Amino acid sequence: MASVVALGLGWAVLASAPTASAGEYHVYACRTPSGEVAPADGWSGSAGPAYDDYATDTCATGGALTAALGDVTKHEANVDQAEWALSIPTGETEVGATVWRAGDTDGGEGHDSTNQFVLAGPNENEIFGGCSYEQGCSALGDPAEPLSALNRESVPAANLGSHLYLRAWCVGVSDYYECPRGQGDANGYAAVVS
Repeated sequence: MASVVALGLGWAVLASAPTASAGEYHVYACRTPSGEVAPADGWSGSAGPAYDDYATDTCATGGALTAALGDVTKHEANVDQAEWALSIPTGETEVGATVWRAGDTDGGEGHDSTNQFVLAGPNENEIFGGCSYEQGCSALGDPAEPLSALNRESVPAANLGSHLYLRAWCVGVSDYYECPRGQGDANGYAAVVS
């Protein structure tokens, strides 16, 4: 399964200022609804501590925001992760969001650990979507068609707020456990979300 796919995010923001009336506008990150390139303003990536944990931004060249764990090393549960976080500007209110995402957890699971990718908001622990190998999900979405209906995920009202997160990680019973290496997808990822 090809894992790199454009993340299309559209959200409506209600802007208000003390001296102006409120208005609604739409913001797009990475891709517009017509598939054109859009900047990934407001997003910040982080990855680690393993050298094959990745947070890559290829939006400017028609690609995606991708969070991935490689399959070269074992990944420590609850430690190894790659993430993209969106910060909503201060003074603005997020009133709706839709994410186009695809990913896989082909790296499988170890003893009391599993590869997983999640969508969360407004904090990292409030998960509303994703895929866990342990729970029988090895892939979601269609990476070949970035704006496919299969990739569309509406953010529930309870998950709207100041932040939105996309994370690939190894999760387990304790930090002692590890997700295996060498079992990833064709792109060399054990867990990936784009």
